[in-house]
Order: sequence, then C-alpha cells, then structure tokens
Amino acid sequence: METTSAETLSCALNDALLRMGLSWSDCRGQCYDGAANMSGCRSGVQARVRALQEEAMYVHCNAHTLNLAFQGAVAESSACRDAMNTVKDLKNSIRESPKRQAWFDAFRKPTGGNNLRPLCPTRWTMRVNSVISVLSNYTCLASYLSDVADKSRGDIRDKSSGFLNQLGKFSFYFTLWVLKDVMHPMEQVNSDIQSPQLSLADVKANIDVLTNSLLSKRNEGYFSSFYEGVVKSALESTVVGEPKIPKARTVPRRLQDGGNSTGVRTYSDPKAYFQSLYFQVLDSYTACLNNRFSEAFKRAQLTEDALLAKITGDTGTLDWDSTALSKDVDVGRLEVQLEMLGDTCRARRLTIRSMHDLKEFFVSDVGLKGLFTEVVKAIQVFYTLPVTTCTAERSFSALRRLKTYLRSTMTAPRLNHLAVLYTHKEHTDQIDLKKIANEFIGANGRRGEVFAKF
Repeated sequence: METTSAETLSCALNDALLRMGLSWSDCRGQCYDGAANMSGCRSGVQARVRALQEEAMYVHCNAHTLNLAFQGAVAESSACRDAMNTVKDLKNSIRESPKRQAWFDAFRKPTGGNNLRPLCPTRWTMRVNSVISVLSNYTCLASYLSDVADKSRGDIRDKSSGFLNQLGKFSFYFTLWVLKDVMHPMEQVNSDIQSPQLSLADVKANIDVLTNSLLSKRNEGYFSSFYEGVVKSALESTVVGEPKIPKARTVPRRLQDGGNSTGVRTYSDPKAYFQSLYFQVLDSYTACLNNRFSEAFKRAQLTEDALLAKITGDTGTLDWDSTALSKDVDVGRLEVQLEMLGDTCRARRLTIRSMHDLKEFFVSDVGLKGLFTEVVKAIQVFYTLPVTTCTAERSFSALRRLKTYLRSTMTAPRLNHLAVLYTHKEHTDQIDLKKIANEFIGANGRRGEVFAKF
C-alpha cells in the first residue's frame, strides 16, 4: 500500500473480502486500535465499514485500551511518571555501552540476580518486569553507580551520581513498590484478555475483577502491612534512607485559599504522606479503567441485560434497537423463547446470571437448541463481537524473524503464508508433515523419480 489513509485501507479490505468470496452483509463486528485512520467516527475505516454494513459494531481493541488506561494513570501521578523515567534513563545508560554493561555484570553475577529488563515502548503493562528487575538488583545498582561515580569522568560520572542519589531516596524506592503492586494484576489481566477464545462478556468480567482488586487495596489495613513491608525491605537494602516527608513547595500567595498560610497540605508523619500517595495512584488507575472501558462494553452490556431480563421474568418493554441483535433475530419469537427458557430454568432450579451461564446451559443440553433457535442465534451473534487485535498483530511482531537480511528477496505471498503459519501455531503443530511431503512428491512425475515417499 502506498499510504495508510483510511480510504486506502478500506479499499484493501474490500479487495481482500472480494477475493475470498465474503460479503459485508455477514459482518457483525470490527476491531482496531485507536489510531485516527482506523477508529475515526466520520472518515475512519470503521466509519466506512459501517456505511457498508450498519451492524458491523466497532470495538476498540481491549488490550490497547488497557495499555492506554495504564499510560494515562502513570501520566496523572508525578511520582510514578518520574520513577518510570528514571528507570528508563538508568537502564539506557547501562545498556547503551558494552563497557558499562560488563561493569554492571561484574556486580550482578556474583549475587545471581537477573539482568535488567528494558522498558517495552508500546505495551505499558509489560513494564512491571522492568520495575521488578530494578528492585531485585537494587543493591547491585547502588554499588555499580557508586563505583562508576568514583572512577569515571565527564557526563557519565554526573549521571551516575544523580542516579545514586535517586536510589537513596525512600520516596523513589516506595514508588517502585507501588508500581509493582498495582501493575502486577494489570499485566496478568492483559495477558488473559489476549486469548482469541474470550468474548466481550469475559473481558468485562476480567476488568471488573481488576477494578475490584485495586479498590480492595484502598484501606488503611492493607496499606499498613504494605508500608511496613517496604520499610523493612528498605532497611535491609542498606542503600535507601529513612522515610521522610518531602519538602513542600510553597504555593504563590495569590493562589492561596483558606486558612492554611502556605496553601500546601500538611502531614503528621511520613506514613500519612505515603498513604496519600498510594491512594492517589489507586484512584488514578481505577478512574482510567472506568473511563476507558465504560463505553467499550456499553452495547454488549445492553444486549446481555436485555436477554437476561426476559429470562428472569421482567415484563417491561425492552429497546432491542440499542442492542447488537436488532437485525439478526426475530424479536417477537425471541421474547417468547426467552420467557419459555426462564420457565425451564425455574423448573430445573437453575439461575442464569450472565451470558456465560446462558451459553453453558445449551452446551450441557444440546437437544434444546432446536427449540430455542432465536436464543441460540442471539448467543452466536453476541460471541461474534471481536475483543482484541492481538492475534493479527502477532504476525507484525514476527516479521523480523521471518524476513531476515538473508531472506530479503522473499516474495509477499510466501511471507504472508509464513506469517499465517507462525501466528496460528496451535494449528500448525497439528499438521501431518509426512502427508504434505507425499502430496508434494506425488504431484509431479519428476519429483517421484528424485524423492522417495515416506
């Protein structure tokens, strides 16, 4: 493609579907990242697809959304932002020079510690591994920086002294532990929602679990145990200083308001200050998660609520046009079947609380699919809605391994075929290579003379 404009990409999509014999009338969902040429509501690819098929619901890739939520939360907290930048600069100063890397390894290897992990430039949730690698090598880093500051000259000496000063501050050490405590569950959820088997309902359940997990940490009991663990670890490191309240910056008099003459919030002790910082980080993360994901699940949630409302016996009038089912099912027959299904569940003393429960009901009793045809069709449409673009993007990540400098003349068709095989490893591993080899040999008489069949 000559450009990556929305018009060019839309034409490429149309051409691909035409060559594969697929029709836009069967499309019910589309999933991209948040780039303007893809997600634009007026002239983006998703808007052009919606013009061809109104029912092709656009879903912002949930893995990208989680990364954007994390990025936004870090940007809102100055302590987290500064700590991440310091970690990035520290690792770059070591990794950009083989001499300094070997210098650091001389301190690290005797302790058996792992090497420093670089910060991932795109996947923010993966940065927890970088933070953990700094914490696990904290004493080694301090010894290395002290040695470099004593024996080097010029800028590297000044930078090493600055990094060593940062590592000696309890506030920096505490912020790294806060990032680890908050980022660990986010990294786990990010890995789970990349599965191609998940639906929007499953992703919503994962995000709800993550949000509840962060909210459960926002209490004085959990913070006290967390703070005591960090203080104990800091004392054992013999590198980090004692916790203290940072010097407050005086607000200009013209901006002061209220009885506080300095216009700055005061704290009774260091623990109160760091508790305020910890709660601020948790609030930023939960707020960003709610803001990013509230709209992503709106139509899916309306669809689930409408289906479950009829099953539980709700006699009210439902707005089926706001769901993802308005054009694919007979609404009249669907409502009747949902009422029958509700009576069946009550007779069997079963409770349907989610789309997952509804799906498992028909999995356990296949014979009822013929009776509840519209309900089964509604479940199929719901689980067709896309979740992430991770599977497709893995082919981009593999390009450097597939098309190397020694295979630079590889044609586009062969590269596409190799990318498909690499991306869908679970199917590639099941291929019978002997059968393929025999088909290749038998397709040509000359090959039969040269090769022997397995």
